[in-house]
Amino acid sequence: MEREVQAVDSEFNQVLQNESCRLEQFHCHTAAPGHPFNKFFWGNKKNLVDAMENGINLCERILKLYRDYYHGGLMKLVVIGGERVPPPVAAAATSALQIPTIGIGAGPCCNGLMHASINQDRAAIFIPLFIGCSD
Repeated sequence: MEREVQAVDSEFNQVLQNESCRLEQFHCHTAAPGHPFNKFFWGNKKNLVDAMENGINLCERILKLYRDYYHGGLMKLVVIGGERVPPPVAAAATSALQIPTIGIGAGPCCNGLMHASINQDRAAIFIPLFIGCSD
């Protein structure tokens, strides 16, 4: 386990001065208290050793995380193109897939393009860009 802890700590130390990593951690630190984004998302030797000293079995935790969250039912795929997917194609693709879908394509009043942004709570917002529809 010591070798793995050293590897995590080495990776952590390599990115300490990386501007994008520092900015990400700043956003985490300033997120609303209680929000999932308001956490320390990095691992280093100190927090791993502290966890082990507090009786946490890291190997068991990692395996549980893997079993609970690393499966196709929780994965997402977004395909971005320059044109909207025609409704018959969207319906056929949605019905043919063996994984849950939210829907493919856009409705008749949307050009299929989405504006994506992140709000103050660090939650993603997807807004359809409407082309104008009388309905």
